[in-house]
Amino acid sequence: IRKNSNGVPHPRLTRMNLSTGFQLSGQQFKSKSSPADTINSNALADSITEVSPLVKRGDGAKGKLWSTRFSIGYSLTQSNPEFSKETFWLNTNSTINITKNWRVSYNARFDLMENELISHSFSIYRDLHCWELALNWTPSGYANGFYLRINVKSPTLRDLKVEQRGGFNRNVPY
Repeated sequence: IRKNSNGVPHPRLTRMNLSTGFQLSGQQFKSKSSPADTINSNALADSITEVSPLVKRGDGAKGKLWSTRFSIGYSLTQSNPEFSKETFWLNTNSTINITKNWRVSYNARFDLMENELISHSFSIYRDLHCWELALNWTPSGYANGFYLRINVKSPTLRDLKVEQRGGFNRNVPY
């Protein structure tokens, strides 16, 4: 412990973290038009509105079709006075609800000090009524590989599932 001439310890910064984030999202609005008008309007937008998993049924309903989250952070670690580690990163997560039963996501982490992509992954989710399917694929970086799971949605039967992994996780293939 470092002390001044009066024996009072000098404070020392050993760790600092700063971060913030925000989210953007888009919603589809269902118009209050007559059924004939709805059929003649933009068919793709209406079909997406009808099958979006977050749509509230009824006139004037809206549902979240996509969302993107950004977070940025800075970290400084100096627990050892001889060694200092600094990181400055950006994380993104984007999700698109293609239909009521299909959802696609993309995650990425960027090192802003080195200007490089650290890791990224893709996820696909499919609601199969009583079952669900999830596929996660990390093409490169830490824990690259894939993970496939098909399972029963019921909480009482949650152990009834099929899983498959492939790829490389650090030094342990799976």
